[in-house]
Amino acid sequence: ADLVNLDFTNRTLIKYGLKLLSQRKGRPGIMMLAERMGIDLENIDEEDLSYKIAPKINAAGRLNQIQLGIDCLIEQDPKKLSNICDQLMSVNSKRQALQAEMQSQAFDIASRSVEEDAKIIVLQSDQWHEGIIGLIASKIKEKYLLPTFIFSGGNHLIKGSGRSIQGFHLRDFLQEVSKQDKNLMKNFGGHAMAAGLTIERNSFDDLKVSMLKVIDQWDLHIDPVIYHDGSLTDDDLTIENLELINQLGPWGKGFEYPRFYQSFYIESFSWVKDKHLKMTLRMADAKKIFSAIFFNAKGVNISQDNLYNIDYSPKINEFNGQRNIQLNIFNLNEYGNYKS
Repeated sequence: ADLVNLDFTNRTLIKYGLKLLSQRKGRPGIMMLAERMGIDLENIDEEDLSYKIAPKINAAGRLNQIQLGIDCLIEQDPKKLSNICDQLMSVNSKRQALQAEMQSQAFDIASRSVEEDAKIIVLQSDQWHEGIIGLIASKIKEKYLLPTFIFSGGNHLIKGSGRSIQGFHLRDFLQEVSKQDKNLMKNFGGHAMAAGLTIERNSFDDLKVSMLKVIDQWDLHIDPVIYHDGSLTDDDLTIENLELINQLGPWGKGFEYPRFYQSFYIESFSWVKDKHLKMTLRMADAKKIFSAIFFNAKGVNISQDNLYNIDYSPKINEFNGQRNIQLNIFNLNEYGNYKS
């Protein structure tokens, strides 16, 4: 959940941890949370941990109730655990509401302020909660494919969280910024892809100017690049082949689930909850139709029957006893617009 590299040791730990959970021999709190969310423990996988269970535990820390997450991991008493899980689900609902509001505000500000030739994005609002800004930075970075810093509100000190793209070392960047003026940041830290910092409120404008100056001095040419594993034919996309891919898991950072990139026609589309894009797609020069979902696609403009470059991972979707192929979309752009 914290995006450590899945080297041999970590993959082994996760593989056998999932095996214990599937045998109902895991931590009681994790198993109870999974059941609350309708996860089938017998078939639990790494995505259930990363995208469903971990966010519930992390939400407690984000909203200054970190003890709840700790208690979920160590408590054994079923009655106490039931209460803890109730609280975690409630806290996560608050986190989701806060994130949705902040994300909408951030995308609105970015749409009005990010210039076409921008190399970095730096946004701040007094209304933004410091526990959520990292999530917002990730969303903005994913949309614009640019290094992004999001700053919270605060009376005297404000906190910032950064997320980066491949080839742009965020911590080294902050180190260079600090050389411009060592008093700009009270503290900072991080690594290549993520960083955090604290500044005085009245230093924000100066920091932003310094960031822009440093990135210009580096003479970087940041072009959006999508890393993928090639393209497929419609005959490659079968349940049997996807089952073979699943056998190679668990997948994660440093051992990514395969992603593919190619052109599709959009046969039909509809919006789910005004933010998720459900589509049927057809490969160029092929006839087979595939179901697809693009989560958190608000702001994406598409037209039926047009040809698009699509970055996706194919998954097996199980619903009501039926197993079908579903393409999970990461990026979607008009044909010819992006490098790969």
